[in-house]
Amino acid sequence: MHRWIIPLIIVVLGLISYSTLASIVPELAMRQVGFLLAGLVIFIIIRNIPFQFFHRLAPLWYALLCILLVITLFMPESKGASRWIEFGLFSFQPSQLAIPSTLLFLGWFEKKNVTGLKQTATMMAIILVPAILIFAEPNLGTSLVFTLVTGIAIFFYSSWKQIGILIGVSVLIGIFSWFTVLQEYQKHRILSFMEPAATINTTGYNSNQATIAVGSGSLVGVGAGKGMQSHLKFLPEKHTDFFFASFAEEFGFVGSVILISLYLGLCSICFYIAWKSPSWDKTLFAAATGSFLGFQALYNIGMNSGLFPITGIPLPLASYGGTAILSTIGNLAIIDGILQHLPKKVTLHVK
Repeated sequence: MHRWIIPLIIVVLGLISYSTLASIVPELAMRQVGFLLAGLVIFIIIRNIPFQFFHRLAPLWYALLCILLVITLFMPESKGASRWIEFGLFSFQPSQLAIPSTLLFLGWFEKKNVTGLKQTATMMAIILVPAILIFAEPNLGTSLVFTLVTGIAIFFYSSWKQIGILIGVSVLIGIFSWFTVLQEYQKHRILSFMEPAATINTTGYNSNQATIAVGSGSLVGVGAGKGMQSHLKFLPEKHTDFFFASFAEEFGFVGSVILISLYLGLCSICFYIAWKSPSWDKTLFAAATGSFLGFQALYNIGMNSGLFPITGIPLPLASYGGTAILSTIGNLAIIDGILQHLPKKVTLHVK
């Protein structure tokens, strides 16, 4: 596999992001370019660092993540949530670092040494600590993605019996959370998805406007700068959560297929690396990274199309946002570094 394939896909997604943002929010387009350029510099640096460096310092990354997430809870609220740490003119969102940091820490567990329910429960606890801190911000969407993606590690390490027990426990936690933890507005988001017609002018408004925008794009779109939903401000959060709706309206079904194909390409590369990697920690990191990109893209597109409830999950490398872009590119840089050192002979790890 060619060395330039991952950075090429990143650049193409960056161009798509810039062209769409330049149309719907021109004042943010150049800032997005700055994030992407900074991300490419980070990519060049990280891709040349041996994976063993990140693996060796995994406990440090995880501890630093938890500390930053705790600090975030004491930051001033913005739109009812504390998700950012401010440094003068700069700010960043620690929750975006949760997946790579936790995956590296989970990679410390060798499959042959994790055979009992006690060890599996330990891994689940490692996942739940950041998940609870992210949820407390509150950030339901990110905590959901984080839990599902890192939870893949448990499925890799556990027997079917253990998996069954953990699924049962997860269901009970979900039921408990619905009645005691979730706030009313979070419940309304889910219920509005169940009854879109009844909530079209209230909690279901955002989903309805996004669906209209996607449908308006038809085959080839209405053209750059001509999207009615975004330019007339019917579509909320058009540059972040509902970026795909803005893009689909202007570039249509054809543009959407191209965009989705790029994500499929990135996921395929990650799963290819997971299959060929001779090291279990690399296999885990690559498989979970591919799952993260695939799930986040799938959920965002489904959310924009009225197929999933709205939870504030951005579209990777496309939606506006510096921390998310830098974190995702950093993740892919580690993947690219693993890719360049894959052996020619395939070694399978799963029996």
